Amino acid sequence: MLYAQVVKSYRRQRLVGVKHRVVFGTMERVQQVLVACGQQINTSFVERLNLDMRQRVAALCAGNGSRIDRPDVVATRGTALSGAAVAPAADGLSNGAG
Repeated sequence: MLYAQVVKSYRRQRLVGVKHRVVFGTMERVQQVLVACGQQINTSFVERLNLDMRQRVAALCAGNGSRIDRPDVVATRGTALSGAAVAPAADGLSNGAG
C-alpha cells in the first residue's frame, strides 16, 4: 500500500509552498507508480469532491436563508439563538409588554 500527502503552506492567504510527504511506502516507490501511470501527487481530486459536495448541499438549502457553515460555528450560533429565544418566554412576558 502506498499513501502520499500534499502539505500546503500559506502566508496571508497565499500559497507559498507545497511539500510532498509519503505516509505509507517510500518516495521512490511512489514516484515509480506515478511515472508508470502518468500522474503526480496532487489534491485536485479531493478539492473537486469537496467543491461538488458543498455545491450540492447548498442547492438543497437554497431558498430558506441557510448557508453551509462549519459545524462548530453553527453549534455556537444555535446555542446563542436558542437561549435568546427562550429568555423572554421564561419570565412570562410577551413581546416585552408587562
